[in-house]
Amino acid sequence: MRTIAILGATGSIGTQALDIVRRYPDRFRAACLTADRSAEKLFDLVREFRPRCAALRVEPESLPEDVRFCEWFFGPDSTVRALEACGAGWTPCGARWTSASACCWPTRRRW
Repeated sequence: MRTIAILGATGSIGTQALDIVRRYPDRFRAACLTADRSAEKLFDLVREFRPRCAALRVEPESLPEDVRFCEWFFGPDSTVRALEACGAGWTPCGARWTSASACCWPTRRRW
């Protein structure tokens, strides 16, 4: 099983990547989900995919109780901190860095 991070999980590329995770739950696990400011959408995704870490650039007014099981990061460097917390050695694949949407996997594994 590949453990992946979805940067920009609430955007169009992120939702397409999560569709693949949904379709192949025996092959992929979303360990980290990030978003810029779409807090409610990210909360829904965290409830569904149950990642280890999640990040929002813009801190929400409150964090719902039912999403506090994962480690949360907020602020301009939240994505980097979330990736570090989920494990070192992440590599972008199929990324559009200009929109901060990317799918990543750990480089420690051999595919």
